[in-house]
Amino acid sequence: MVKAVKGILGRRCGEMILQHGDRGQAGLLAAAQGIGRFRKRAPDDAEMRAFGECLLDQLSNGQI
Repeated sequence: MVKAVKGILGRRCGEMILQHGDRGQAGLLAAAQGIGRFRKRAPDDAEMRAFGECLLDQLSNGQI
């Protein structure tokens, strides 16, 4: 996801982090919050929980 944002905006992650109100930073934050909400709804569904964990892991490792 970070790679995609960097490609779209043509800026490095460090530049986005330092700029208040940056749309790349805001987009990444919104996506992370959405994944967090998804994971909170997943405790009763093992398959949904596993998917959320895998997605978060890949995002954290820069694979997406």
